[in-house]
Amino acid sequence: MSARHCLAVVMPALLACGASLAPAAGAAPSRQQELFAKLIVKDRRTASDVRDLLRSGEAFVDDQVVFADLTGDKRQDAVVSVATGGAAGDIAFYVLSTHGRDAEDEPRAVYRSEGLYRSTVRVRKGRLIARVPSYAPTDPLCCPQSIAERTLRWDRDAGRFRQIASRELDGPDQA
Repeated sequence: MSARHCLAVVMPALLACGASLAPAAGAAPSRQQELFAKLIVKDRRTASDVRDLLRSGEAFVDDQVVFADLTGDKRQDAVVSVATGGAAGDIAFYVLSTHGRDAEDEPRAVYRSEGLYRSTVRVRKGRLIARVPSYAPTDPLCCPQSIAERTLRWDRDAGRFRQIASRELDGPDQA
């Protein structure tokens, strides 16, 4: 099969997959998504590309927000991911908190990780665990050579998150 014929067969399937990953056309974001998007966009320290993508609708706040007390103040912090809905997946994540402020104040980003590609973040035992694929030049999109994992924990004395561990995991086809 020629490369051109292969593309003619595969491309519509890829486009169909991409469309199914994005929010449904015309689907309105939830109030929670709107609130977090607004907070991220108005934060002067947010990367301009993330801000522009959120404003244009080319990216959105993922509806799977994780709430946990990560800063040790007995208040729920929000771990918020920004997604493209396409092959790039999650491109940024933020921890939004009222730590050090009145509980009624707007949350602000106490941690941000931007410029990502197909990232994932989760919370385990009060720690953030972030994963980002590491692709070799010939790796297909599905199968990165390895995955970089970083574990972060709130440092009460410093008033910020610190990396406490990192490791490289084998990619899906490398194990």
